[in-house]
Amino acid sequence: MSSLSSSHDGAGAVELAMAAADKGYEAERLLGSPGAVERVMPVLREWLDPRYRRRAKPGEGSVTAALAIAGFLDCSRVRELAPLLMYWAYAVGHRVRVLQLLGHLDHSEIRRVVVPYVRNELTTSSSLEWEDYQDAADILYYFGFYDEVRWVIDQALAHEDPEIRQEGREIEEDFFAAPESGGE
Repeated sequence: MSSLSSSHDGAGAVELAMAAADKGYEAERLLGSPGAVERVMPVLREWLDPRYRRRAKPGEGSVTAALAIAGFLDCSRVRELAPLLMYWAYAVGHRVRVLQLLGHLDHSEIRRVVVPYVRNELTTSSSLEWEDYQDAADILYYFGFYDEVRWVIDQALAHEDPEIRQEGREIEEDFFAAPESGGE
């Protein structure tokens, strides 16, 4: 059982979150009841926390459920969850939903969350793979941060791993190659 569900208020919040996730179209009504969002937010934070995910037992909340519930939240609540959402933007199975949620924020708010997260991932992680550069570029490009995509490319091209350098060239070609002139 999660740490939140061990308290009386937490149990109700977990049950409310589970009901909202399970009921889909009724989630808006469930979350519209007085105090429901305030009770559910700690549960969503826990379910989206990667540290919690590593120690969660099967059936204890899910990222998919948390993302579904977050779709019914207003922008201020999505803003609160944004740092946790960024971790899941790198998971291909959750990326589209995460990017849609972040897209509810204004462009400057998105930049304040997305760019530092991506830069931190690419400069502090000790186990980067070529996919990490591609994921970073995809996320930044989605939001129109082309200058930051260029930064990702530069980081990849300067990397010691030839596979990552090759990925940098491929990202550059995919996103910035001049269109081929068609002619007869």
